[in-house]
Amino acid sequence: MVASTAPAHAAPVDVQILGTNDFHGRLLANGAEAGAAQFAGAVAQLRAENPNTLFAAGGDLIGASTFESFIQKDKPTLDALNAAGLDVSAAGNHEFDAGYRDLVDRVMAPYDAASNELGGAEWQYLAANVRRKSDGAYALPDVAASPGDSDGGTWMTSVGDVQVGFVGTVTEELSSLVSPAGISEVEVSGIVEETNAAADALTAAGADLVVMLVHEGATSTNIAAVTDDSAFGRIVAGVDQEVDAIISGHTHLAYDHVVDGRPVVSAGQYGTNLNKLVFSVDPVTGAVALKEHAIVAANSVQVTAPSAVETKAQVQALVKDATDKAEVLGARELGQLAGPLRRAQLASGSENRGGESTLGNLVAEVQRWATSSPESGGAQIGFMNPGGLRADMLGNNADGYPAVLTYKQAAGVQPFANNLVNMRMTGAQVKAVLEQQWQRDAAGNVPSRPFLRLGTSSGFRFTYDPARVEGDRITGMWLNGTAIAPATTYSVTANAFLAAGGDNFRAFGAATNKRDTGKIDLQAMVDYMAAKSPVAADPTQHAVGVSFPANAPAGYFPADKVRFNLSSLAFSAPGDVRDDTVRVLADGALLGEFPVDNTVGSSISDEYGTAQVAVDVPASWSNGKHVLEVVGNRTGTTVQVPVTAARPIAEIQGTGSSSPVSGQTVTTRGVVTARYETGGYNGFVIQTPGATPGAASHGLFVYGGSGAAGAARAGLVEIGDYVRVTGRVSEFSSLTQITPATSGDIQQIDGDVALTPAAVPFPTDNPGRERLEHMLLQPTGPFTVSDNYNLNRFGEMVLAAGAAPLRQPTDVARPGSSEAVDVAAQNAARRVVLDDGSTSDYVNHEAAQDVALPYLTDTPTLRVGDPVSFADPVILSYGFNEWRFQPQTQVTGGDGDSPATFGPSSRTAAPRAVGGDVQVASFNVLNYFPTTGDQLEGCDYYEDRDGDPVSISGGCDARGAAEREDFERQQAKIVRAINALDAEVVSLEEIENSAQFLRDRDRALADLVGALNADLGAQVWAYVKSPTLTPTVQREDFIRTGFIYKPAAVKAQGESVIYDGPEFDRARDPLAQVFKPVGGTAADKFLLVVNHFKSKGSPPKSPDPDADYGQGGFNALRVTQAQALVKFADELSVSSEVEKVYLDGDFNSYTFEDPMKVLYDAGYASLGEAYGASPTYVFGGMVGSLDHALANPAALASTTGADVWNINSVESVAHEYSRHNYNVTQFYAETPYRSSDHDPLVFGVDVR
Repeated sequence: MVASTAPAHAAPVDVQILGTNDFHGRLLANGAEAGAAQFAGAVAQLRAENPNTLFAAGGDLIGASTFESFIQKDKPTLDALNAAGLDVSAAGNHEFDAGYRDLVDRVMAPYDAASNELGGAEWQYLAANVRRKSDGAYALPDVAASPGDSDGGTWMTSVGDVQVGFVGTVTEELSSLVSPAGISEVEVSGIVEETNAAADALTAAGADLVVMLVHEGATSTNIAAVTDDSAFGRIVAGVDQEVDAIISGHTHLAYDHVVDGRPVVSAGQYGTNLNKLVFSVDPVTGAVALKEHAIVAANSVQVTAPSAVETKAQVQALVKDATDKAEVLGARELGQLAGPLRRAQLASGSENRGGESTLGNLVAEVQRWATSSPESGGAQIGFMNPGGLRADMLGNNADGYPAVLTYKQAAGVQPFANNLVNMRMTGAQVKAVLEQQWQRDAAGNVPSRPFLRLGTSSGFRFTYDPARVEGDRITGMWLNGTAIAPATTYSVTANAFLAAGGDNFRAFGAATNKRDTGKIDLQAMVDYMAAKSPVAADPTQHAVGVSFPANAPAGYFPADKVRFNLSSLAFSAPGDVRDDTVRVLADGALLGEFPVDNTVGSSISDEYGTAQVAVDVPASWSNGKHVLEVVGNRTGTTVQVPVTAARPIAEIQGTGSSSPVSGQTVTTRGVVTARYETGGYNGFVIQTPGATPGAASHGLFVYGGSGAAGAARAGLVEIGDYVRVTGRVSEFSSLTQITPATSGDIQQIDGDVALTPAAVPFPTDNPGRERLEHMLLQPTGPFTVSDNYNLNRFGEMVLAAGAAPLRQPTDVARPGSSEAVDVAAQNAARRVVLDDGSTSDYVNHEAAQDVALPYLTDTPTLRVGDPVSFADPVILSYGFNEWRFQPQTQVTGGDGDSPATFGPSSRTAAPRAVGGDVQVASFNVLNYFPTTGDQLEGCDYYEDRDGDPVSISGGCDARGAAEREDFERQQAKIVRAINALDAEVVSLEEIENSAQFLRDRDRALADLVGALNADLGAQVWAYVKSPTLTPTVQREDFIRTGFIYKPAAVKAQGESVIYDGPEFDRARDPLAQVFKPVGGTAADKFLLVVNHFKSKGSPPKSPDPDADYGQGGFNALRVTQAQALVKFADELSVSSEVEKVYLDGDFNSYTFEDPMKVLYDAGYASLGEAYGASPTYVFGGMVGSLDHALANPAALASTTGADVWNINSVESVAHEYSRHNYNVTQFYAETPYRSSDHDPLVFGVDVR
């Protein structure tokens, strides 16, 4: 290339570049395709209008051509484009179809009648990214007939005073698109790098305008496709600004974009359009400005200029000559047909593009076969669009068959010369393609041909149900007898038209790894005939319609009748083989034979050839998937019809702790015994009618799914319905359940079926309960409420089978003893939860807070120890690690639809009389804190259903009420309880240590006494003041112990004494006081020590001695505290000269645990044990006493009785101040009931 210099006076030149691509030898006009003559005339007309014109191309001008061109190795196309004045083109992959040597030695070589009669392109082909392996030079030669200068990668020419340079490149995927052997002499490099280097060379050589020709293109017409991270997008972004325009091809799309001031264009395909670019180029300054860019339809150009008219006529003559020669060449014999291969027909004889045809299936198989080699993609499945078949394939059949098939006849069947595209598609994507046989255009409208049946290759089969909803009609797909998996990827081949989404098969757009195989459909047929002649029609149907009745069960029991209709059993063209009957087999055994109606109708569909099937389910079928095989008697058409056999509930449940078929999809049936449409369970329970308890349960939970959809499925049934259910079996929280995939998997069975609940004692072990899981039971024998704590939150309570609540084992016997072990075993055998038929969290779920709590009313209320009677049956269920009685529907609002009744209530207005002259009580007052959260910084709160704080959850040092109004509610209940105790001395635990808040240490005591006296309307109560010597605030806890008393009855003698030992660091120190009855003598005095030992919660882990070894956490510390207490009490007894010593309070130890044994061994006796007092606490569904009163021998002799007033532990927490306004039902009242979580203990002392 030699640089030239423009004259100084040269004016700007309007340089016109006309672009084309992917012409593919389209010589004849076909709709929007202009044909070679009009196309050449349009170029000549535009050149006549602007002589400063260059005509360039983006490659694939030849190859994959129509019959008239490819039968002569595209010589007619070369001549037509020569006449059109093509100047330069990038090489496309199809230019290499016959190999590199064919391109340079024939196509680009000069025409010679003797040595190169089929070559002679007079334009310059460019491939800057294709180099010879031998020397690294550009692989393509300079075409002598071309007017410019070329080195095989670039080409430059003059337009007036303007130097225009071109650089051309081919797709980097060339090696995968053509035969590797054909391009073994060359290697392909990167487009961007080679283009930029070539553009620099062109600029250095004086080019004023640089144009890139690239055989690579955008994947859509949207501008985003030229700027994204795709292969083409990276080319556009990577090419230097020295390149003024990019003319592309390969993807057959027409677009006209400007990106960062540079046109990026493509004309589409087949001579339909021209890209028109006009640049104003100043040859002096080198300035380049884009003046015009457009896509010009070739048919829209009026050919009027004399030179253009002459060109058009010249090309018309060329095309006629090519057509005449093709006629002769078309007589070539390709092979023989064993019989006719026809398109589908209607009754009138006209074409039915909605019908399956032997021809469509053959062409699909030919295309698969042609691309089945690894280098062509290893195709497994081929598809053919019916509109691509323009004639039947009959051959020269005047003398019958076998008949010769000629080249022209084959070309008449497939006249479009489509190249074959191989791609990767998942099974789901293949299904989506088949669903689009039921047609909709891009706008969603049903087109004039509402159904198009695709031809499919050998080995591919599918079934469909035309009655199903759009998008869900394909019911099964198989490849060589194996079911197509949705996630598995398959190699698929279709012609370029179909692969691009033609005929509204847009689902092909989701395919990946699309590539042009370098093969064309007609040549594939030519090759197939040569290899397979004589070719016969495959008589088997590849697609068959299978429709079950709308009320067909999802699963069948033995002897049930399976009914379904078959369609698409018959080809519809004359000469096609058709079945008279179909046989239905199961596991090789004949179940029946049914006639086929082969009447062909007049509607465009594929439903001709029908049969109605009705067979009995074999008795040998077990649950699960089975296959009925349908076989045509003449064609051998074989259809697999999956049928699900059902399984009785007992087989699903099995005899073990989990289902033997967990993870499988099964069908079963049963009577609906419970329905939970509301409350969160979202399901219902079914039970086999007539079945009695046996080795396996006959009940099963049907889970509808989460959310509103699941609740809706539960609402599809009513209690008493007889239903058939299909779903997946699973274990949820150790409970066997079945989950239907759709509402259609729940089907009503006609008929009334009665079911009687099983009246059985509550089983004492898990195997016995498993055998009744989800069965309808009528509980027999007595039951007792053992815990109601979760009633307030989850609407559930613990019951104990029998007449008494469950007992803490260590409240009955020594830890680890056989007696304690027996109690634990009895607890496990007797424990069951009565649930409310819901998973509602009435505390934390906003919607549930507005639903009235189940089972609970204010008066009478439900208390631990209340007897329970079942008027209605329940479902035995399991969840959250508990066996449960579930009502048949959700229970809300007190008694409501409760299956049980409770009571009579055991509430009393006062404790039982304990005798004596002085009554002493101990009472844990549940974090009685006058210092409320709103007085401190950083407090976190428990909130009521309106979001108002009620009590403190953490974040600060106070532990009680959130605000004054909350404290007043708490105080009112405590006051009612203490005044109703009618005791003269009350030991208090868990009251505020006001010193921690920089106030008088006794402020909380004073506050309580003030409230007590106000309630009585007199100064009845006083508190024992703290002694002069108190522990440091840093060593004490935020709660403490204390005494209040009635001065009219007793006097506090001397100062109180606080034990200040290390055993109680940051804990609640024992507090001692000597009391003397008014009017009594020194002998009447008694020493009272109130205690609050370390709690059992949040223990360290083993081997720490305070880990939980069966008596709760910190048992070792409590033992130490008990030992310190004994010593403290002994010393005070001596120093105060008081013989009678009482120890009371919250010891956080059950009656027979180690800390209590320390006290017993020291000579103290439990007054609760001595007088048969009730337990003071409920935890974990078991009752037991953490609160105790103990007496030494002298004190015991003066004791007259003891009682626990069960006003707190047995009451629902819903009555507590801290649950005020938690539920739409208001349970709070100013009563003693649930004033704390511990019950007060009272004992009598006879001092006279």
